[in-house]
Amino acid sequence: MAAKYTVTDVQQRQRFTPGGQKVSYYDVYITTAHGASGTLRVDAKDYDKKTLPGLLDGLADTLDMAFTI
Repeated sequence: MAAKYTVTDVQQRQRFTPGGQKVSYYDVYITTAHGASGTLRVDAKDYDKKTLPGLLDGLADTLDMAFTI
């Protein structure tokens, strides 16, 4: 079975909230089997082997929706 998507880049980022709290997150870039590309912003707490694949599958399904109509 062909892969549903390929991760093309991951960038760890940080920002500050208006209240001064530091927030860490990751931007994960993918390209689907149909050639659609997109980015998912994931909180650092959700960046793990259990949570991330489901989030990326959902993004890939959303990006490829136009190809299945």
